[in-house]
Amino acid sequence: MIRLRIRILPFAPTVSDHRNDGIGHALADAQDAGGKSNRKKKTTTTKWKKAKPTAKLSPTGRPVQDKVKVRTMRYFVWRDSSGWHLRTASPAKRKFIGTIKLTDGTFGKMRPVGLEKSGKMADRWVVNKGRNEIKFEIYTAGSFDGFDFSAKGSRTAKVEFDLKFQDPTKTGTKPMAQPKKIFIGRREQHPKTGKFSFPVKP
Repeated sequence: MIRLRIRILPFAPTVSDHRNDGIGHALADAQDAGGKSNRKKKTTTTKWKKAKPTAKLSPTGRPVQDKVKVRTMRYFVWRDSSGWHLRTASPAKRKFIGTIKLTDGTFGKMRPVGLEKSGKMADRWVVNKGRNEIKFEIYTAGSFDGFDFSAKGSRTAKVEFDLKFQDPTKTGTKPMAQPKKIFIGRREQHPKTGKFSFPVKP
């Protein structure tokens, strides 16, 4: 008589065997909760937009100077092949106070433009003995006033402008810097403050 031994192995359902029934989903959820799942979690990264660099101030080229368009007081500063130029403009009477100073350099030729030495709106300007600084007080109303000048010096020579405005019709008002009313070069850019500088040579 032959005896047969039959061994019954326990059967464990897997996720793949029962994905389509409730058991498979429950087991898969349990594995995910227990951290045993092989699936990788997707990570998201935030892409920051790079800030556009601020355009560098350039004094090159003459800004547009139209008396009709000039509705507020303003300065114009630029450099071209003939040298440096500063103009004041205002439809109403305004006082422009400033200093132009050279570092490692001296003024060459200088030509006042539209400035008056006498009268109710007499302008004042003076160049120091070292010919490296000019201070001015200019009254402007309905015209363009200022200076044309050349400068010479070393490669490191710089020209610094310190420009302010004042309302002469109001007593006790102090000169104030207003950068948004200073127009530089062909691009008509504005400096951050009323005090700014450039290399003498391009």
